[in-house]
Amino acid sequence: DATRGVALGAVVRPKRIVTLGLPKTGLASPTVDLSDVWLADVGLPAEAIRRAGVERYLDPFRSGSAVEMRCRGFGATRCRDRALRAGPSR
Repeated sequence: DATRGVALGAVVRPKRIVTLGLPKTGLASPTVDLSDVWLADVGLPAEAIRRAGVERYLDPFRSGSAVEMRCRGFGATRCRDRALRAGPSR
């Protein structure tokens, strides 16, 4: 469940997580391994992002179509905070 960050049954533990468009609120769950998380561009227009409730959106894709969120060590807490501030993405 990308919103709550919980498994809804049997799962495969990935080596890498790729989230599309915006960070998902489920990334804020303390049970999610954030050691290798990437945000990938899917071409969401700025208006769609505002309608999703994200008021202060800075486009992270200025230098490419995928951005590593760098959720390692102490940075994992910052990534969880970013996911919460980004708001819902479903």
